[in-house]
Amino acid sequence: LKASADDLFGTPAIAADLKLAKPVIADNALTQASFTAKGPLSALQAKLSLAGPDLNAAAEAQVAQTAAGYRIGLQALTADVRDIHIKTTKPATIELDGNRTRIENVALAIEDGTLELNGAVAPGTMELAANAKSLPVSMARAFVPDFPIAGRLDGDVQLSGTPAEPSGRFAIAGKGIGPTAEAQQADLQVAGTLQHGRLEVQGQVKPKAGGGLTFTAALPSLGPDARMQAKANGTLDLALADAFLAGGADRIKGKAEVDLSASGALRAPEVTGTLHLTDGGYENLRYGIKLRKIEADVRAAGPIIRIASLTATTPGRGQINGNGEVDLRNGIDTQLKIQTRGATLIDTDLASAIIDSDLAVTGDLQKQLTLGGKIKVVKADIRVPDKLPPSVQEIEVTEVNPPPHVTARIAARLPPPKQTMIVALDLAVDAPQQVAVRGRGLDVELGGALKIGGTADKPVIDGALKLRHGSLDIAGKHLDFTEGTLTFEGGEQIDPILDLTAVSRARDLQVTAKVEGSAREPRITLSSVPEMPQDEILARLLFSKSAGALSPFELLQLAQATADLAGVNSGPGVLDQVRQSTGLDRLSLEQPDGAAGPSLSAGRYVAEGVYVGVSQGAKSSTSAATVEIEITPNVKVESEMGANAAGKAGINLEWDY
Repeated sequence: LKASADDLFGTPAIAADLKLAKPVIADNALTQASFTAKGPLSALQAKLSLAGPDLNAAAEAQVAQTAAGYRIGLQALTADVRDIHIKTTKPATIELDGNRTRIENVALAIEDGTLELNGAVAPGTMELAANAKSLPVSMARAFVPDFPIAGRLDGDVQLSGTPAEPSGRFAIAGKGIGPTAEAQQADLQVAGTLQHGRLEVQGQVKPKAGGGLTFTAALPSLGPDARMQAKANGTLDLALADAFLAGGADRIKGKAEVDLSASGALRAPEVTGTLHLTDGGYENLRYGIKLRKIEADVRAAGPIIRIASLTATTPGRGQINGNGEVDLRNGIDTQLKIQTRGATLIDTDLASAIIDSDLAVTGDLQKQLTLGGKIKVVKADIRVPDKLPPSVQEIEVTEVNPPPHVTARIAARLPPPKQTMIVALDLAVDAPQQVAVRGRGLDVELGGALKIGGTADKPVIDGALKLRHGSLDIAGKHLDFTEGTLTFEGGEQIDPILDLTAVSRARDLQVTAKVEGSAREPRITLSSVPEMPQDEILARLLFSKSAGALSPFELLQLAQATADLAGVNSGPGVLDQVRQSTGLDRLSLEQPDGAAGPSLSAGRYVAEGVYVGVSQGAKSSTSAATVEIEITPNVKVESEMGANAAGKAGINLEWDY
């Protein structure tokens, strides 16, 4: 602060320059705030400037000290609040005269709309007038950035009387209120009167998608104990409510036929009438929930609102039924029962589930609900991604002594704490069979029981599923699992732990394949008796020969299989993709010693230990069909028939040292 004063005992004049370091306004950090004032107190010229990540504002005014107080002549005001531009269109006057405040000619241009304010307020009297023309509803983004709404408002408000007992009238017309999608917009008409504290309102909502709702309301006073009278009648498209869910995981649709009236105290109204929901739909993009053909019949009688029936379908012809009631006498006490049969309630890239269930929702809708009951898993699939990136450890970074503009930007990006309704979970899950884990060569079936607690936002799953049967394919080699579990250890992220073991023989080796780790990032490791490196085990397992005897093309396949086991995304394997799409067990490129060029071999096992294949060389005369029969891990009978009808057969005896 730098300031000076002249002629303190005559006609005082001041010159002041104030700058604030790290200013904060309404919990919003700014990068700059300054105030200057210069001149005599009878005509003080003042300037205010504010700047920050979401605010840039400047104002100029002349402040004059009067016998009763102050007169502020607002000469100019400009402000950019987030992406909303505001400015004055003409000078305005604000007088502070003891307990009386008078506002004259406050005219604001908000984007391409206008808002004008005039009037005076004192303890014993009030006279206020406000007029809005084509005011953009999107200005709400200045306060709630993620509020998805557009449209225009015209309005006129006149108030008189006293602040304790105001009187007046208002009329507001809205056009195209809603998100940018026209089908989710509506026109709005609201008018009302206020006489000595008694409020009467009537209006109508006309959705662009069709239908309409009319409503009336009356309050004898504005106090918390006022007894209301209200009615609503008509049809509403739930796309209007879906507009306010944009950006989240939930989507709703449908039509609601409303014929309701409410009376009694605001804190505990008595509602009578009916609400019928037809052609409804609900989707949760996070969990892949898709409900269709939602029908609901709601009947209100006094403080009790009964859900007489609730039905819905899920993909695969699953059924959902429910009923219950809501008691408004003490909060919003909720008691609902929900039954599902063959319902697909989870369908994401990583998991899907079809369930039967008997559930109950209890609690206070204003505070906390509890979802409890029994769930039987009819069928579930947990999918392991085919390509897994290498694990990368995230490094936490703390910036020391950041500059002010960085500090302000970080503070502005921090989301404010949100008070949301808590849904506690208390579920017992029975999954006796048909819980499958598939992908990346895995194909296993498990069964068991789980306990789900925590909350809907952060579910905690405990329990384990035991292996019933399963197999693992590694580059066309089939291994059967002998034991395994899928364990849920709670935590905020639903990511079960795999522990599966498969055993196979590769010539004179006993090979054990272990699948461990989370479903998102499983690890497949190989071991053998006698002990060998993984690439050597793979060579014996895939090609029935040592790594040193592999052709260049087989070495390429071995390298890619080794990379896949290590969890490294080594790029698309063309031969592997063709093999999988054609259902072949073997597909390889080889170049036999002395051959003029490479040959392509393909085939599959038609029975355990019986392989049938074909090969084609660079010339048409080099095609051949082969049959291999494994008598023991060391003894094979092999036969081959060439394109020229020449054939050969023999016994292959192999021992590796």
